[in-house]
Amino acid sequence: MYSHDSKTDKLQLLLAVLAVALVFVFASPTQAQTFQTVPALAFTKAFAGAEPLPQVLTIAYTDQTAVRFSTAASTNSGGAWLSVSPAGGGCCFTPLAVQVIVTAGNLAAGTYTGQVVITNFSNGAITMTIPVTLTVAASGATFFDDAPGKLSFSMKTNGTPTAQSFQIRNAGAGTLNWTLTKSTADGGNWLNASISTGTAPSTVAISINKAQLPGGGASNGTFVGQLLLQGSGDSVTIPVAVHVGASVFEQINPLNFTMAFGGDKPLEQFFNVAMSDNASVRYSVSVSNAKGGNWLSITPTGNGCCFTPLAEGVIITPGTIPAGTYTAQIVITEFANPGRSMVVPVTLTVLASGPFFSDLPGQLTYSLKTNGATVTPQTIQVGNKGTGTLNWTLATSTSDGGNWLTATPASGTAPSTVSVGINVGQLPGGGALNGSFVGQLVFQTSGDTTTVPITVTVGPAAFVQLNPISFTMPFGGANPLAQTLNVTTIDNSSIRFSAQATTGTGGNWLSISPSGNGCCFTPLVVAASINASTLPAGTYTGEIYITEFANPQRSMSIPVNLTIVASGPFFDNLPGGMSFSMKPGGAITPQIVQVGNGGSTGTLNWTATTSTGDSGAWLTVTPGSGTAPSIASVSVTPANLPGGGALAGTFTGQVVFTAPGDTTTIPVTVTVGTAVFTQMNPVGFAMPFGGTNPLPQVLNISTVDGSAVRFSASAVTAKGGTWLSISPSGNGCCFTPLAITASVNASALAAGTYTGEIIITEFANPQRSMTIPVTLIVSASGAFFDNLPGGLTFSIQPGKKATPQALFVGNGGTGKLKFTVTPLTEDGGLWLTATPLITTAPKSITVGINILNLPGAGAIAGTYNGQLLLQAPGSITTVPVTVTVGKAVFGQVNPINFVMPFGGPNPLPQVISIPAADNSAIRFSASAATSKGGAWLSLSTSGNGCCFTSFPERVTVNATSLPVGNYTGEISIIEFANPGRSMLVPVNLTVVSSAKAFFDNLPGQTSFSFTPNTKNPPVQTIQVGNGGGLSLSWSVAASTADPGKWIKVTPTKGVDAGSYTVSVTASKLPGKGLIAGTYIGQQVLKAKTGNVTIPVSVTVSDPVFAQLPTVTFNTTRGVNPANQVISIASTGAVLRFTPIAASGKGGNWLGITPSGNGCCNTPTNITVSANASALAAGTYVGEINILQFANPGQSMTIPVVLNVAP
Repeated sequence: MYSHDSKTDKLQLLLAVLAVALVFVFASPTQAQTFQTVPALAFTKAFAGAEPLPQVLTIAYTDQTAVRFSTAASTNSGGAWLSVSPAGGGCCFTPLAVQVIVTAGNLAAGTYTGQVVITNFSNGAITMTIPVTLTVAASGATFFDDAPGKLSFSMKTNGTPTAQSFQIRNAGAGTLNWTLTKSTADGGNWLNASISTGTAPSTVAISINKAQLPGGGASNGTFVGQLLLQGSGDSVTIPVAVHVGASVFEQINPLNFTMAFGGDKPLEQFFNVAMSDNASVRYSVSVSNAKGGNWLSITPTGNGCCFTPLAEGVIITPGTIPAGTYTAQIVITEFANPGRSMVVPVTLTVLASGPFFSDLPGQLTYSLKTNGATVTPQTIQVGNKGTGTLNWTLATSTSDGGNWLTATPASGTAPSTVSVGINVGQLPGGGALNGSFVGQLVFQTSGDTTTVPITVTVGPAAFVQLNPISFTMPFGGANPLAQTLNVTTIDNSSIRFSAQATTGTGGNWLSISPSGNGCCFTPLVVAASINASTLPAGTYTGEIYITEFANPQRSMSIPVNLTIVASGPFFDNLPGGMSFSMKPGGAITPQIVQVGNGGSTGTLNWTATTSTGDSGAWLTVTPGSGTAPSIASVSVTPANLPGGGALAGTFTGQVVFTAPGDTTTIPVTVTVGTAVFTQMNPVGFAMPFGGTNPLPQVLNISTVDGSAVRFSASAVTAKGGTWLSISPSGNGCCFTPLAITASVNASALAAGTYTGEIIITEFANPQRSMTIPVTLIVSASGAFFDNLPGGLTFSIQPGKKATPQALFVGNGGTGKLKFTVTPLTEDGGLWLTATPLITTAPKSITVGINILNLPGAGAIAGTYNGQLLLQAPGSITTVPVTVTVGKAVFGQVNPINFVMPFGGPNPLPQVISIPAADNSAIRFSASAATSKGGAWLSLSTSGNGCCFTSFPERVTVNATSLPVGNYTGEISIIEFANPGRSMLVPVNLTVVSSAKAFFDNLPGQTSFSFTPNTKNPPVQTIQVGNGGGLSLSWSVAASTADPGKWIKVTPTKGVDAGSYTVSVTASKLPGKGLIAGTYIGQQVLKAKTGNVTIPVSVTVSDPVFAQLPTVTFNTTRGVNPANQVISIASTGAVLRFTPIAASGKGGNWLGITPSGNGCCNTPTNITVSANASALAAGTYVGEINILQFANPGQSMTIPVVLNVAP
C-alpha cells in the first residue's frame, strides 16, 4: 500500500495513467487482430463510505469477430477489493460487457492498485492487462463524487447517436478543479466532450462524431473509448462504448430524479428497452447503487428476465438519505455470449430548499398505426414543488438522432404547460416502419435536472394512445368522480395486460380498478379513482401504467394530474367519461356536459379542446369556451372515425377543460359494432332544496344487435355523498336487455348541482363498457321541473304503428318555467318526436314514435333507447324513452291519470291489465313509486316475480291529505328474468280546489269480454259528472295499445254532467276477434283542471267472464235503495274469482256479498247494496272489480251509479 501522505506517489500514479492513455492513443496498426485496448481504470471512494459504482467495460476485438476469452482480477495491495463479472476461464465471447467491481469496505485512506487481465482462450499469448487504481479519500480531502460506470451509445448503421450528459461533483471538502481527457481504442477522434476543464459541480455533454468512427459510421461493430477525469488528488475513469449495427439496443440516455429532503419519493420513470430493428432479444437487467444505499431499483429485473421490446420501471426508494446528489446505474446486457449491452446512469437530487420540479410524468407514450399521418400531442404540467421561482429549460433527444420529438415552449417559469408532439415524418421510415422508438425530455433549472422518457409505438397492434388525465377537487372536499379509460389496441385485437397506478407526493391517492399482473384483456375499461380528501391544496402527479402481459411486451403510461384548490373558481365535478356507440355505418347522438363552478368565489372562464387516440378529427365540443355555469355539447362525426365509421372497434378520445389554475379531462369512448351496448345519454334529475326525492328513472341496457351480454353495473357519486343508487347492481349481475332503475336520495343536500355516473361493464375480459353521467340539480328557489316520470315505454309489434303518449310537465317552483324539449336517440335516428318543442309549464307534451325511422323501419325486433332532454334556465332533466319491438313484448300501457278534490275522497282505483303482445305468459315484478306527496300510490299485487301476463293490477290512490297540486308517480313492470323486458307506466294525480270544476268519480276500468267471434260486444255507457263548482267543459278520446283503433267513444265532448258510450269493433281487434288474448286501450278525459284516464280491457277467450252492464241505483235522500243481485258467470269452465267493491265520493256506501280473496267460483250471485241514507242529493259512482283468482288472470269491472234525489 502506498503512503497516505506521499505527493510523489500521487505524481507517479498520474504519470502512469497518462502513459497508458498515450499508448492507447498511438496504438500500433499491427495489433489489428487483438483486443480493443481498454486504458487504465481509476476509482475513487470516501474512507468508510459507499462503494463506487462498477465500471462496465466492453471487451471487443479489433476486427469485430467473436473471440472466446477469460477474465481475472487481482490486486497489488489492500487485499481482494477488486473483482470482475463475469469471471473465469473461457467464460466469455467478444463483444461482451464486463463489470469491474470495487468492494473496498473499510480500507484506510490511500491509493491502491490492481489489474484486470483479459486473455484469448485459444491463444494465451494474446492478453490485455488493464491497470486499476483505487483512491480512498481521507476525511476533508477533495475528490470526485460517483460518476457513471459507463456511457453507452447506440446507432443504426449510418445513423446518428444522441449526445449524453453527466455531472462532475465534489464529494469532499474544498474546491475540485478538474480536467477531462478522452481517448479511443482505435485512435480515432470520434469521442467529443463539451468542456475539458472546470470546477465542480459541472455538467459535461459527451457526443459521438460519427464521421470519425471506423468506416464513418457505416461499419458495424463495437467501438470503445474512455473519459479520464483528473483532480489534484484522485482520478476517475468512465468507459465509453459505441454500438453500430442494424440490430443494436436503442440508446437510453441518463435518467434524472429530484425530490425534497424528507419528502415523498419521486414518481417512477419508465423506459422501453428495444432494438433498433425491433428484433426480440433476451436480456438481463440489474442495478448498481453507490452512495446513499439501495435507493435505486428496477422492475422487471434478473438474469435473462426479459425480451425486447419491454418496459422497465425505475423506482426510487430514498429512505432518509440527506440532501445531496446521488448516482447509480442500470445495466442492460443481452442474455447471450457474445452479447450487446447498455448502461443507463441514474441521478437523484435531494434538495434541502429552494425551487425544484414538482413530480413530472414518469413517461409519455404515443401510439401510431403503420403509415399513420399524425400523433396526438400530450401536455405536461410543470410545477414548482419548492420555494422561490422556478425558471426552467427543456431539451429533447431521441435514441436514433431523428428530429421527431418536439416540445413547446422550450423554456418558462413554473407553473406552466408544455405541449409534447411527435413529427411522424421524422420517425424512422416516416411512420411506415413498425416498432418502438424512444426519446427523452430533459428539464433543467439551477440545481435540478429531471427527465421524462418518451416512447412511440408504431404498429397495427399497439395500444391506442391515452393522453394524460386531470382531476380537480376542493381542499377538504369530496373526491372527484372516477374517470373511465378504455384500454384498446389500434387493430382492436385482444391483448392481455397488467395495470398499476403509482403516485409521487401525497401518498396513495390514486387507484385503478381492475389492476394487477395480467389482470386484463383489451378492450377493457380501467377506472381511475381519487382518494385525496385529506391532502393539502396543491398539484399532485401520478401515473397509470399499462403493460402487455408478455415478454416481449408493449406498454403505455398515462400521467395523472390532481389539482386541489384552496379557494377561487374551479371546475365542479365533470363526468368521469362519455360513451358513444353505433353500429357500423350508423349515426351517433351528441351528448351534453354541464360545466359548473365548484368554487364559492370568482368567475370560471373556461376553454375546451378535444383530442383522439388515432389523431382523427372525429371528436368535437361546442362551444369551445364559455363562462360557468354553461352547457357544452360533445359530438362524434362518424365519417372521420377510422374506416369512416364502418370499421368495428373501440376508439378513444378526450375532452380537456381548462381554466386559469385548473385542468380537468373527460375520457371519451366510441364503440362501433353490432354487439355493443346501445348508447345511453347523460341522465338528469331535478328537485327542490329540502324537498322529496325525484322519481327513479328506468334505463334499458341493451345491445345494438339485441344480443344477450352479461354485464356489471355500479353507481358512483362525488360531492354530496352516496345520493345515487341503481337496482339491480353488482358484479356480473345482469344480462342485456335489462332495465336498470336509477334512484336519487338527496333530501338533505344543499342547493346546487351534483354529478354522479353509472358504469356498465361487460362481465368479460376483454369487455365492452358504457359510462352514463348523472346530474342532479337541487333548486333553492325559482322555477324548476316538477317530478317527471322516470321513463316512457312504447311497445310495438313488428311493422305496426306505435300509440303516442302524453308527458305532463309541471313547474315545481315559483316564477315562469319556459322550457325546450330535445328528442335524442341512441342510434341517431329521427324516430322519437315530441310536440311542442318549446313551451311553458304546465304543459302536456305529446311523445310519439315514427316507426319508419326505427332500425329496419320498425320491422326488426329489439330494444331501442332514446331520451327527452328538457332544458330551462337553471334546470335540466331527462326522461328515458324505450321502444320495444317484438311479438313477445308487454302490451303498451299509456300513462294513467287521476283527479280528486283537496281534502276530498280518493278517486276510484283504476284496473290496468298487463298483457303480452302475443298473449304469452311472461313472469314479471311490479312496483309503484312516488316522489312528492309521500306514498300515495299503491298496487293490489306487487313484489319480485309476483305476476304473469296477462294480469290485472288495481292501482289505488290515497291522497286525502295532499295539498292542491300535481303529483307524479310511476309503476314499474319488469320481466322476472335476466335478460328481461320492462315497461314503465307514469301515473299523474291532480289535486284541485273543490271550488273549481273537475271530473267527479269515474270508473276505474271499462271491460269487455267474449268468446272468439266476429260480433261486437255490447256497448257500455260512462257517466261524466262535475265534482266541483263552476262549469266543466270536457272531451274524451280513445287509444289502443296496438294500432287497431278498435275503441270508439261517442260523443267526444260535453259540458258538466253527461254521458258517452264506449264500443269495441271486433273486426279491428288483432285477429278480428277470433284470436284469444287480452287487448288493452284507454279513454282519456281532458279538462282544464286535470285529466282522468279509464283503462279499457278486452278479453277474448273461452272461458271468460260474461260481460255485465252498469249497475244503477235510484233513491231519494235518506232512503237506501233495494239491493240488486248480479250473476258473475263464465262462458265455459268454472273461474275462481275475487270480488272487490270500491266507492269514492260519499265514503264506503257500496257493499257486496259475498266478498273476499278467492271467495267465489262462477257462477255466483253477488248481492250489491248501496247505503245512501246519509248521502246528500247527487250522483255517486263506484265499481265492482272482478279479479280472477289466478296468475295470469282475467278481470272485469262493473260500474255502479247511485243517483240520490232530493
